[in-house]
Amino acid sequence: MVLDPDEEFRARLAAALGARAYVVEEGEDGRAILTSTGPVAVLIVEILMPEQDGLEAIRSARARWPSVKVIATTAGRAALSADYLLGLAAHLGADVTLTKDTPLATFLAALARLMAAKL
Repeated sequence: MVLDPDEEFRARLAAALGARAYVVEEGEDGRAILTSTGPVAVLIVEILMPEQDGLEAIRSARARWPSVKVIATTAGRAALSADYLLGLAAHLGADVTLTKDTPLATFLAALARLMAAKL
């Protein structure tokens, strides 16, 4: 599942995952977890989202799917640095934290490692 309010980023990531035979659900914020057809193996989540932010989404996903793996991402904002936000995500149990400017190949490699660890 890819949760990100940035439609372009979300679509690019979902397309890359779909091209590698991953089944991808998408949403613009954490509310998508409530309507997911699940189960979800990996959640890729932006920390700064409207309505239900990424930190709430991580908690919701873990409550619904205890074994879900989490890749948290953000670009941060002026008052909230990416490092600070990703640190919070790691504290909440994100398995991997990446800034939004991380190359797509790095996202895909992180996902592959998480999927291999689930086997």
